Amino acid sequence: MIFSAEAQSTSSNSISDSSSQSAVEATTTLNELLRSSISFLPKLLIATAIFIAFFFLSKLVVVILRRVLKSWRKTKAVSVLVQISLILGGLAIALSVLAGDIRALLGSVGLIGLALSWALQTPIESFTGWLLNSFRDYTFSIRCRFSRIRLDVC
Repeated sequence: MIFSAEAQSTSSNSISDSSSQSAVEATTTLNELLRSSISFLPKLLIATAIFIAFFFLSKLVVVILRRVLKSWRKTKAVSVLVQISLILGGLAIALSVLAGDIRALLGSVGLIGLALSWALQTPIESFTGWLLNSFRDYTFSIRCRFSRIRLDVC
């Protein structure tokens, strides 16, 4: 009987020791997570500022392009391409600030691009068709022939 009482007290001590050890490990892990989140905050703010700056820069460049090239028919297409390029460039720079290593970022972008191109084949084809059509000049002509008279209508 004495042996079983000692065994019960030993097992309850080991349970309380293991639960207090688990609580200490959980608290330590949460503290480290909080510290790493706080140390990551400046990078996140800088990346956000870079992206916002590139976004507003793209808007400014679009306004300037539309004012300078207002008489050209392709102004809208060129300004959209420039805006998309600037926003994607800003996103790449912001992500490189967050990642810290450009090689890892390029590998990730390659894999993500492969997955997106597979998933978005139809919209990409439509966008490519729009690009090709917006830079091509179409002329319609009708050729008519009445007995000996040939007529071209443009």
